[in-house]
Amino acid sequence: MQIQVHLLGGLGNQLFQYAAARYYQEKYNAESVIIETSNYKTFKLRELELGHYKLDGMCAFSDDTGFLQKLFFFVYRVYQKLYSMILGKFARPWNFKMMKKSYLCTSVYTPKTLRISNEVFLYGYFVSNEIAWSMRKKLMGEIVLKETGSSTYLDFLQIIETTNSIGISIRCDEDYVKNRWPIGTKKYYHEGIRLIKQKFHDIDIFVFADRIDKVKNEQWFSEWNVYYIENTTVTESFELLRRCRHHIISNSTFSWWGAFLKYRNGGICVCMNRFFNDRYKEDDKLTMIKDAIYLDYITGEIVKC
Repeated sequence: MQIQVHLLGGLGNQLFQYAAARYYQEKYNAESVIIETSNYKTFKLRELELGHYKLDGMCAFSDDTGFLQKLFFFVYRVYQKLYSMILGKFARPWNFKMMKKSYLCTSVYTPKTLRISNEVFLYGYFVSNEIAWSMRKKLMGEIVLKETGSSTYLDFLQIIETTNSIGISIRCDEDYVKNRWPIGTKKYYHEGIRLIKQKFHDIDIFVFADRIDKVKNEQWFSEWNVYYIENTTVTESFELLRRCRHHIISNSTFSWWGAFLKYRNGGICVCMNRFFNDRYKEDDKLTMIKDAIYLDYITGEIVKC
């Protein structure tokens, strides 16, 4: 049995898709996982990042998608868009078997039994904390950089690993504004810092942001000792976020995985109480991190999720 997963999006999304493929490989004792990367031939907004990692030895990369698979994926994208426009929700998963091949297409996902065949094709984002938790131990040994890293990365790394570091992830660029995604306010981040400082007094803040210039110019964290993560690659930034002791994250899959796959124990993780926009808020539960503290993304007040 072979499982093929079609990668989409940036590193955070790629990790959800890889986790799903590995989950089903383990569940059904599949011989191999093929990581299909043809989307990145034309997709310019994000790059293939998963190839920088060690991964499992039974995984291989391919940039060739068959015509039938492309057709099914196109039909699902149309269905997904119409479903969202009409019902205001993520499209429900498709799981079907055709011509002795199985297909599972989804956005957010609670794992279920697959319709099994010799070839299984996975397409979608597979946002699922259940899958992530079940695979966390294995992922910690597989999501390991193959490269040493640049001098800038190593300099940041030395400071992060020797301080009581708080990794703060901020998403506030135009794509979030345009799509009406929840955006954490300064109040949210400041209250998160206050909570951590109640227990850990000497802190250093490391900011990971899609608009680092905005955060700098508006002096979001001027009252603390702050470092801005710049001039590093995507994977280097991700590894630095994982090395922080504490985390105050945004509603991005990049920061979600940075906190979820952290290396250091005993830290505090602060999350926004909303992950998706109002259309999809019923699926926020699929992004919950165990033992995290959830704050209202506007007021910074502690909320139960």
